[in-house]
Amino acid sequence: MLHNAIVDQSLVAPIDRVMLLGFLSAFFTMVFYLNRNQTRAAMAALAICLAGTAVYGFMQGAWPLGSIQAIWCILTFRQALKWKLHIKETRRQAMLAGLRGPLVSESRLRRLFGPM
Repeated sequence: MLHNAIVDQSLVAPIDRVMLLGFLSAFFTMVFYLNRNQTRAAMAALAICLAGTAVYGFMQGAWPLGSIQAIWCILTFRQALKWKLHIKETRRQAMLAGLRGPLVSESRLRRLFGPM
């Protein structure tokens, strides 16, 4: 009975450096993906994590994963380099969109039923 509770050590795979690289890079990719629009540093960190995931994919022999992650890494790094230009353009578009809209906000009832 006690023997069934003990796990056979030969069945448990030891965690090696490649597996640890894959886990950490995938975990931090998700973390920095959620914060990618906050700062340029978060965008650059996302690119670094994507590079780590690409290296992991190539080391495991999963070349489709590695190549997709490498392409995504390059695109994210280019976006991080253009960060300031992107923010200025987004702010300018938001300002222009705010000027074009109505100055008085409409209520939901007015939009549904028209003027009463």
